[in-house]
Amino acid sequence: MTEEVPQSDISRYDTLTLAAEQMDYLEAICASIADALSADGRRGEKICRARQLALLGRSHAEQWSAAFSCEMEGVKKHLESSQNY
Repeated sequence: MTEEVPQSDISRYDTLTLAAEQMDYLEAICASIADALSADGRRGEKICRARQLALLGRSHAEQWSAAFSCEMEGVKKHLESSQNY
């Protein structure tokens, strides 16, 4: 006998999927900004600081994406075990 899965679990999975995807996009954008600032050739303090912030943004986006993906896998296993998704 399978248990009934609340609609909220499905919505949670969908929300986590979207969040992880958005963090992947943010990571790519920050990486592109950091690469562009590195390729520019200028080494002023403002350029270095902007590059550091872009790299920090990339790192944070990567960490959040991993957290959302891990949580998403747990919800997915629960949904699959109920055979309603």
